[in-house]
Amino acid sequence: MNSRSLLCACAAAAAMMIPAMANSTTITKTNVPFAFVANGKAMPAGQYVIGKNSENVMSVRNEKGEASLTLVTNHVGPVDGAAKPKLVFVRKNGQYHLSEIHLNGQAGGEQIPVK
Repeated sequence: MNSRSLLCACAAAAAMMIPAMANSTTITKTNVPFAFVANGKAMPAGQYVIGKNSENVMSVRNEKGEASLTLVTNHVGPVDGAAKPKLVFVRKNGQYHLSEIHLNGQAGGEQIPVK
């Protein structure tokens, strides 16, 4: 997958992010069309539920129950001021790594250290 197709895949994943539940914990569903790594753990392509558990803790769970993890994150400020949901991936050593999660209605996003 080249950088152009990665950008398209990320845009497609972000466009499909929808709120799954409205309460004090932000939860979003999204489709990630390629395998990726998050916090050093391999995650398969598929539907994911992403939740903000607390200020610096997020959970990422595959809907099929194939993979899940809890992430300690660092808050990053908004780049363009828009509160649009998106996932940001970086390519390292031939693999895509989840590096940021921006949830709907959240000012800024959550950065995940890439190992």
